[in-house]
Amino acid sequence: MEHSETSQGNAAFGSYLKKVREGRRLSLDAVEELSAGFPEKVTKSHLSRIENGLALPSFPRLMALSHIYGMPIASLAERYELDLRRGMAPVDLGSKTDTDALKQVQELEMAGRYPEALDVLQALLDRGQSASTPMEVHLRVNVVGCLVHTGRFEFAKTACEELLSVSNLPHVQRLRLIEYFAMCCMRLGRYTFALMALDQVEEELKRPETPRRAAADLSAIRGSTYFESGTARLAIPEFERAKKLYMDIPNEYEACRTGLNLSEAYIAEERYDEATKMLQGELVVAERNGFERHRALAFSHLCVIAYRTRDLEAAEAHAIRSNTIARVLEHVALVFRNCFYLWKIAGERHDLAGAKLNERSLRAIVGRLEIQLAEADEFRAYLARGDHDEHR
Repeated sequence: MEHSETSQGNAAFGSYLKKVREGRRLSLDAVEELSAGFPEKVTKSHLSRIENGLALPSFPRLMALSHIYGMPIASLAERYELDLRRGMAPVDLGSKTDTDALKQVQELEMAGRYPEALDVLQALLDRGQSASTPMEVHLRVNVVGCLVHTGRFEFAKTACEELLSVSNLPHVQRLRLIEYFAMCCMRLGRYTFALMALDQVEEELKRPETPRRAAADLSAIRGSTYFESGTARLAIPEFERAKKLYMDIPNEYEACRTGLNLSEAYIAEERYDEATKMLQGELVVAERNGFERHRALAFSHLCVIAYRTRDLEAAEAHAIRSNTIARVLEHVALVFRNCFYLWKIAGERHDLAGAKLNERSLRAIVGRLEIQLAEADEFRAYLARGDHDEHR
């Protein structure tokens, strides 16, 4: 007898799977036949129920579909997660016009509330925009940006590839998608591909219709790629160049974000005074403009500096302030890093209750991290050693 995971499905995810299958020119019968060698066969009747929003796939079946459709399982799983979330808490735009909704999206993004911005964008897409309209493409590009900022890099990369295949894609949007593609590759550790994509962006700078911010974006992403690949020394001049270019436009939001990235590179090079001065300046900008995600990141960087310079009281205060903001924004990686330093501080103070509390938080979060963190590597090593009663 066929196992049915649930009597309820998800219409958005089902519709997406149907579109992918039809795009591969596969019939329901063909998918059933191709799935025969996997742990759980995907029968045509069950796949039909999934596509019509009447059932959800189990993970083994999702894995089978990812292989059959030639898609990374992580990309499919990230889309699955987001569509389930949307189904549980759908956004009602009410009488809002597209213009009003897009203004709301911009405000949410400026505050770093990317999950909420993503929900509004998806609600706009659900209004039934035609796939051939400029508005639909504009919305999908913005969706990719939110996916990148919420750590869904495989899903975002796949979405970039799909959009870049659209005919007559406007030059500005194509450039932005190549930048997002580079960011995804960088975050997934594929640094060579990221730099190759950025070389393509650099070629496009010569075109008169290329926006001014493209040069700033190029240096900012290149700096991040160098930093993530472990060469902070090379990242610093790229971030410095990007910050100046953003300030010249002016674009305070991106200039502030780049300043935070620059401060992190300074920290990696143990240039703590320069990093502290930069962070204090960016905090003023972030607080004045309501850039909440930037504020959370600045406090977290200050925590790292204070911890490394052995000012545990200041480190604790900065971590708590950062977490107060980061938890609301669902910034999982930042919450993890803050809890890591709170855990270390509690251990050094022989505060067993505080250490255990933060260790529980770290255990709950570590499996959800989408990016590489040195703190996560250290915590995983701690778990692997089994010395869970030791607190440094």
